[in-house]
Amino acid sequence: MAGTHVKLIGSFLSHLRELAPFIIRRIFYSIGVVAFVSVVVFALVSISGDPLANLRENPRIARSDIARIEQRMGLNKPKYVQFGYWLRDSVRGSGEWSTSFSYRAPVFPIIWDRFKNTLVLMSVTVLVCLVIAIPLGVFSALRQYSKLDYAVTALSFFGLSMPVFWFGLILQLVLGFYLMQALDLRQPLFFTASMYTTGFEHDWLNRARHLVLPVTTLALATVAGWSRYQRSSMLDVLNQDYLRTARAKGLPESRVIAKHALKNALIPVVTIVAIDLAYLLGGAVVTETIFAWPGMGRLFVQALEQRDFPMVMGNIIFTSVLLVVFNLLADVIYGFLDPRIRQE
Repeated sequence: MAGTHVKLIGSFLSHLRELAPFIIRRIFYSIGVVAFVSVVVFALVSISGDPLANLRENPRIARSDIARIEQRMGLNKPKYVQFGYWLRDSVRGSGEWSTSFSYRAPVFPIIWDRFKNTLVLMSVTVLVCLVIAIPLGVFSALRQYSKLDYAVTALSFFGLSMPVFWFGLILQLVLGFYLMQALDLRQPLFFTASMYTTGFEHDWLNRARHLVLPVTTLALATVAGWSRYQRSSMLDVLNQDYLRTARAKGLPESRVIAKHALKNALIPVVTIVAIDLAYLLGGAVVTETIFAWPGMGRLFVQALEQRDFPMVMGNIIFTSVLLVVFNLLADVIYGFLDPRIRQE
């Protein structure tokens, strides 16, 4: 057993050495992408309105105070100078441009706290989606045009076409209210808002009951999309020559499918999963708003409503970095799944 572990570790390190130049190139590309995104985000947010509009509309705030804030933030300076101030304050984690207007506190610690809440929701969602979507896609491809395939296809189209906000509200009404009445319960079987009930912060069953409805809402469309990609990718692989060769060598069909077909069919699916992971971890805005989940998505909506420009920009940049990081991880996984990529 120890020898097997040593071989696995050695094989992993060998693949990692082969992938090193590939990973380094991707890291440099990623840094460039983040830099470009930061410029675009600042430009779009800066032209979308006046950061001090709420203060100007407040009659209790003197014009001299607003002028002093403008001077301190550099809002009376050219846009490229303002961008420099924002970049400086963001890197330092302190300063006017990295301080939330609403919370009067540094932006990124607040985003990080909300990100941890979103991470709880999305980790469960992704786990559920992977466990359901990958087998569904594989079985659907193996039994193409069967009743199972048609059933999975119909359910996938239903999930893809269902509006998230409407489905979430229906779940709240049916499973949160009508089910409680039907079972004559004092409280809902599945809670419709927040992460936990006050006073039950450390009760995992209470937290699980709060997770059911938002996870189901997010998983509907995600499972539908991932299963369709997995089915399509699996169908492309099943007729390849190397599978015929594996069968001709007498390998069991289960090993042919699991080791040879599925491994290669996962390559295009990895891209979709990586992009969706970044989107989900960035905060599913609609779902978190409907279920009052205190995550990044809800924080972003509140920042927009309150014209909290530092919080809006920080949230977008944080999500952009997540997207770049997960795409980088997807590239690395490609290298392990497909040896040809390691030679590029």
